[in-house]
Amino acid sequence: PRGIEPAVFTLVLAAADRVRTNEGKAHGTILLLAPGGEDLDDVGYGLDDGGMTLGFVEDRVCFVNGTESDSIDKELADLLAFDGATVVDGVSGVIRAIRYKIQPSAGGRQRYKLDGHGTKHNSCLYASEVAPYVAVVRSDDGHITVFAPAASARGECYRCDPKLAKKKYLEQNTDDDDDDALPTLSPLVDKKLENPQLKLDTEQ
Repeated sequence: PRGIEPAVFTLVLAAADRVRTNEGKAHGTILLLAPGGEDLDDVGYGLDDGGMTLGFVEDRVCFVNGTESDSIDKELADLLAFDGATVVDGVSGVIRAIRYKIQPSAGGRQRYKLDGHGTKHNSCLYASEVAPYVAVVRSDDGHITVFAPAASARGECYRCDPKLAKKKYLEQNTDDDDDDALPTLSPLVDKKLENPQLKLDTEQ
């Protein structure tokens, strides 16, 4: 969508794949890209009055200017310990808010749900249906899901399965089974979503 630069999305997606643990424990995460200059009140609200003041906003942690991964990975790993989403400016790559509850001011009925997943994924799906937001969601088990407006309108999202990607890679590179040679980010594949209203109408 407009206001979200592909280069910023690529860096955010790579960081979601790269930064998976905090003090050795695997965590899920939500990185929500909003158009540049978006009013945060339109995105949702902070889960804690002090949740946006832990240095990540004032220090302007940025996925673009801080392209050396080591310079931001420690700070991103620290964020894994907190609930809520991290809101990223889609143009600059600056982290604008942390510990954020995604609740878009734009109204509208949620047309789809991602079956077998909870609030984390489905709130991001809804946000991408009603607003120009792109959400990168990583589950505790390492799967990455991307919700984007165009895909959500088609009833689709994008999934990254690290185990499947590794298997495919090794099948295509039988002479090299070194894990270090694996792609840093697995390929994304379409996953159909379920329209609960359509299912209800069909059953009736």
